[in-house]
Amino acid sequence: MRRLDAVSYRDDTATDAFRDVPFDAASGEVVVAAKLAAIRAMPSHRQRVRLVAVDEAGERVIGDYTFNHTAGEAS
Repeated sequence: MRRLDAVSYRDDTATDAFRDVPFDAASGEVVVAAKLAAIRAMPSHRQRVRLVAVDEAGERVIGDYTFNHTAGEAS
């Protein structure tokens, strides 16, 4: 794998594409660090992320991941 991309979807609409995401090939892990204040401010929604391996043979989906967010009460 030459590169790993992450495509973000919100409510089944592609919203962002992150090219060349850092990852640890030895452990097979991708770590995402989000700002908690930003997440807490979001309304309820479903967000998906698709990881795509890119190399000279083309693209292949590594996996699809879903984050189901329920908005909390304002404090």
